[in-house]
Amino acid sequence: MSDVETRIRAVIDRVRKVKEGDVAADQDLFQTGVLDSMATLEYIAELEAEFGVLIPNEDLIPQNLWSIDATAALIARYV
Repeated sequence: MSDVETRIRAVIDRVRKVKEGDVAADQDLFQTGVLDSMATLEYIAELEAEFGVLIPNEDLIPQNLWSIDATAALIARYV
């Protein structure tokens, strides 16, 4: 597990609504209920704070946030 993935998992643990079990790197965070609409806003804010980045609105689409893998790819563009 990379440092980026570990840090993303820590963010998810702070904001997620479903606390049961581990989250797989390719797991759909929305369909499984880990993130809902309010938690997604918290997730984005926490990611920006954790990595010291500002994610542009055009990149705040479900495809970029739906899993840990997708989020790591997004963060990699800005770190």
